[in-house]
Amino acid sequence: MERRLLQFAIACAGLIGVILGLTSVLFGTMHADLSSYVPSVAQRSALI
Repeated sequence: MERRLLQFAIACAGLIGVILGLTSVLFGTMHADLSSYVPSVAQRSALI
């Protein structure tokens, strides 16, 4: 039982870390106004 709780706690901590990382990437690019410089999928396919 304790092992399952430990695995669950580690899984939750990892998931929270991934979510925080993704939100910091999104808000960081919006805050730095880099989102307008990132080409969209359509522009990338046109460049190739």
